[in-house]
Amino acid sequence: MKFKKNIKRTIKYATDIPSYDNALIPAKTVIPDWYKKTPKHPEGYNPNRIPYPISFKACAPFLDSFNSGYVLTTPCSIGVDNLTDTDTVITWNKLVDYEPINLRDSKTVNEFLPIPGGCSSQHFVWSTKVCFEIPKGYSALITHPLNRHDLPFTTLSAVIDGRMLMHYGSIPVFFKKSFNGVIPKGTPFAQIILFKRENWESKEDAFLLKEQTYNTFASRSTTDNWYKKTHWRKKTYN
Repeated sequence: MKFKKNIKRTIKYATDIPSYDNALIPAKTVIPDWYKKTPKHPEGYNPNRIPYPISFKACAPFLDSFNSGYVLTTPCSIGVDNLTDTDTVITWNKLVDYEPINLRDSKTVNEFLPIPGGCSSQHFVWSTKVCFEIPKGYSALITHPLNRHDLPFTTLSAVIDGRMLMHYGSIPVFFKKSFNGVIPKGTPFAQIILFKRENWESKEDAFLLKEQTYNTFASRSTTDNWYKKTHWRKKTYN
């Protein structure tokens, strides 16, 4: 029996800004400190008493959200000054020969766009200076970095089909009203997750309830890591 080889796909990218280090990098390289500092079990827990008290760090799917795909990062440090709920001033060192953010007119064609909770109503866009190639047969989900609600902005989402060279463009973003400070160079502002483009349909199947019941009992019959040991598969993004 012949087994299919584990084909390694490549995402190609480029930028014409010489100082733009780590423009597009694996998402796994920017896992936030608050995740790293969180223990899997609370301090002083008794390992002889089941079930173990666990944190979100014990959830493999949650970690996969940080590890999946790639991220675009800010090319320079960006200052955010919220003067009022509707007046946000964005600045950067003007010696940088490039505008990382632009203001988009919010009162005309974009007036009906819902504003993310807690954000200023001013509609900005990341002015991307990274082009990347989406392989034939694949699409790219471009979205706010998953589970990164600690970031002082919310990037909106889009899906781009390949084969497509994603040229320089604009990605909508709103800044949190509560934030005044500097966003450091290299901060992830958008996550890119590639997926194979296929046709789907939905179908109700009551038999799944039986399997659901089995999985529920199976997962609770062991102390932890049932999903990781039985279904989870390692994904590689380098």
